[in-house]
Amino acid sequence: MNLNTPSRPRVEYSTKMPELNKVNRLITMSEEEKQVDKPTVEKEPEPILPTLPKKKLTAKDVTIANITNGIIIKKGVFTDPVPFQIQDCSSVKIFLQDCYQQVTVDAVTDSLIFIGPCEGSVFIRDCKNCTFICAGQQLRLRGCENLYMNIYCNGQPIIETSKDIYFSCFQFYYPELQSLFDKVRLNVYKNDWIGVYDFNDAGANNWTVAVPKIDFLPSDCSIEKSVVPQTTNQYEQNAQLNFTFENVQGGAPYDNLTRPYAFIQPTVVQAQFRLNRLFNVDPKVNQFSMDLFLRLRWNDPRLTFPENLQNEALRIDPSQIWTPDVYFYNEATDATPLDQTLKISNDGTVFWSRHFLMTWATGFDLHDFPFDSQKLPLQLVSYSNNQFTMSVQWYNDSGGATYPDPIVNKTFSSVLWSLDQVSATNSTILFRDNQPLFDFLTYTLYITRDPSVYILKYILPLFFIALCSTLTYWIDPTAVPARVGFGVSLLLATITLNFVVSADLPKVNYTYIAIIFLFVFIAMIEFAVVHVLRVSLSPTIENIFRAVAPFELILFTVYIFLPGSDINGARIALIVLMILIGVFGASYFMYSHYLYKKAQKAEKDGEVVGPEQLSPFRAMFGRK
Repeated sequence: MNLNTPSRPRVEYSTKMPELNKVNRLITMSEEEKQVDKPTVEKEPEPILPTLPKKKLTAKDVTIANITNGIIIKKGVFTDPVPFQIQDCSSVKIFLQDCYQQVTVDAVTDSLIFIGPCEGSVFIRDCKNCTFICAGQQLRLRGCENLYMNIYCNGQPIIETSKDIYFSCFQFYYPELQSLFDKVRLNVYKNDWIGVYDFNDAGANNWTVAVPKIDFLPSDCSIEKSVVPQTTNQYEQNAQLNFTFENVQGGAPYDNLTRPYAFIQPTVVQAQFRLNRLFNVDPKVNQFSMDLFLRLRWNDPRLTFPENLQNEALRIDPSQIWTPDVYFYNEATDATPLDQTLKISNDGTVFWSRHFLMTWATGFDLHDFPFDSQKLPLQLVSYSNNQFTMSVQWYNDSGGATYPDPIVNKTFSSVLWSLDQVSATNSTILFRDNQPLFDFLTYTLYITRDPSVYILKYILPLFFIALCSTLTYWIDPTAVPARVGFGVSLLLATITLNFVVSADLPKVNYTYIAIIFLFVFIAMIEFAVVHVLRVSLSPTIENIFRAVAPFELILFTVYIFLPGSDINGARIALIVLMILIGVFGASYFMYSHYLYKKAQKAEKDGEVVGPEQLSPFRAMFGRK
């Protein structure tokens, strides 16, 4: 062994090979059965794997045996991890592109074998002149010779009675590989491929480091990139696993509790949002929910490394280094990210992206509901770092701008809301008197509601109920049952719809509902007055309400739902028009009353009174 690797404590392992699990015992013969020369017997039924109820697997499905000069690719065969066995093959190329419980390879020569993520161990025994690309919780070799092992191993790779073994870091890619690692709970950042333990003689040169040459790959696979970060020696392996650099701070370990540039200058942290989807904007509880990415960037000079150490950004666990304590100031639910990634460039630039699906609190202005526009703020602030220790700023990809370019997916808008614009501001906030200020970032989304649902579901039904109430004026006052029944039905319909509106809509002052109820109620009062008076003026009262009520209803509806809440020219014109119509109706009634009294006096004086003398229009325009 020619690498300067730190000596490892000797681990006592049993020399006996572990028992194969129940499934392997079903699909392999015991040593006693092999030694008995049995006559030809009927073929036993193929065993069924009990762990996969959705699909009954046979021994043939999970075994590759006695193959020479062939190419075998298994992909998408198993939905859940299963045990697998390869044995007695020569000059074959095998690609197992699913995930597995445990894989055993016996007596294979001159072959290329890829084994997908394995949640248990990979056992390789009595193999020669082969190249293996495999990933597993553990790797154990016994009785092997001249093997190239391109591996991911969560624990120490173990070799026993083997020689001429060449190890290298797992480098392989196909689109589903990352999800398979996740499925068997293997962390791609914890690859101890270099920590080989030679069970027989730790001082012998039975293994070394060398990269294999791959002469064949399936069409969807590549070795140009890898889901597992590449490490080339023990020095870099320590850097990835423990994040301890020999050339950092004079050889001292990295302190993830100390911020970059401590006691020198504030640490500059740049923030950026990527907005994916807006949903559940709920004015009833003053909250809204969103799917977004929060991206933070900063520089940590303690994390610089040579360019040749890593051909791309180094991905590590965020808990290993210092990260900004930035949080959402107006968050209403737990801000635990769904997933996250942290990358470090060789110049010490750190990129930290977190995926959130959460709820924020805000206030809603519902004066113009349902024709309203709202502001949804996302507020960022540091928990413990003030302006003197950390400067929180907006990031812009194009550079040089004060505020960030909005990054918004095309599918961001919801069914009821559309995004008009976004704005970003950088301010400060004071939490306690006589204490330093904290940087306070606010990202505001301006959204507009689509009122069509509310118009069809609430406004139009209320309008037609009120409009129907004006039809009661055309029913003969002597038809008491018809008029009372019609008016009561409209009144009950208004009350019922009001209950529905109260359950579905925000708790605000709905003037329109009250006015609609008033129109229906006035229709009932008008009938009561006409029915009680039973005078010659009753038709006049009916005519006034027939003409005035529909116009007043239409004008008031237009007034209520004009955009904007301020008194403008259109609203003033509508108010004046409604007043004029009301004054006309009142004047018409008063003049009719005057003519009626005049006609009564004339009758007492013995004069003949004609219909034309009781009509205000005929009296005003001289019609006979």
